[in-house]
Amino acid sequence: MAGPRPGAGRTAVLSLVILLAGSGCAWIRNEPEPPPAPPPASAPAPAPSSEPEPPPVVPRDRTEEILAEGKAYLAIGDHSASRARFQYVLDRWEEEAGNGVEIPAELRARALWHLGLLHLLAEGQDRDEEQALSILTRLVEEYPATPEGVQARWLRTLLQDLEGARQRGAEQEQRIRELNETVEQLRRIDLNRRPAPPRADTLPLTREN
Repeated sequence: MAGPRPGAGRTAVLSLVILLAGSGCAWIRNEPEPPPAPPPASAPAPAPSSEPEPPPVVPRDRTEEILAEGKAYLAIGDHSASRARFQYVLDRWEEEAGNGVEIPAELRARALWHLGLLHLLAEGQDRDEEQALSILTRLVEEYPATPEGVQARWLRTLLQDLEGARQRGAEQEQRIRELNETVEQLRRIDLNRRPAPPRADTLPLTREN
């Protein structure tokens, strides 16, 4: 029996090495590609500033200045200019109420109060007690807690009492006129009923002694 040939073992080893090498190359070729590197992290957001942001710039409100102008014109007797200032405050509040413009209640009450006074202080055709009473009533109903609302309630009561007295006085004057007319009618009736005085030629003659 012949023994193993010299070099056969080395050949087998070489074959195994080649096989392993080939398999190793295949493993290397078949390995999945490594995942792509993650993108660099973005720069961190800046930390919020501890300082508060400045408030938005709000246009300066001239309502108080306009009211002061109205009072100044009222003091010197310029009712037309004074009324225009107070009415402007009320009109502006009504026009811009839906635009976020809010005029403080005390300023609106002040404008109503002085506008009501203007109708009472005016002379001639500009004097309007009925309009003044309407403004005072609005002031009492809408701004009862303001100083002007309290004053308006008192002044409205006074005006209503005066109007009642005036009406009662007018009624009394009417009754007096009616009584005077009645007396005059009765006097005329009485005069018509009296017999006429006798005529001189119808008087009986008296004898002379």
